[in-house]
Amino acid sequence: MQRRLKVLNDWFQRITDWLLILLGLGLTLVAFRAVDVVLARWLVAAAGILLAASGMWFRYRRTHYNTPKKGQ
Repeated sequence: MQRRLKVLNDWFQRITDWLLILLGLGLTLVAFRAVDVVLARWLVAAAGILLAASGMWFRYRRTHYNTPKKGQ
């Protein structure tokens, strides 16, 4: 049972990380294509970049810090 919960937790973390990345990239794309007000365009683009960057940061942390060290 505990193994199943760990697998579900890992799966949930991966999905949410990729959703953050895709949502951030999509928001940035929408900002530069559809928003007409200049200040609003840059604010929406900044929010999209922050979302995508946080998703990438979480992916990096989970892949590089969860790997076992040599000799363990």
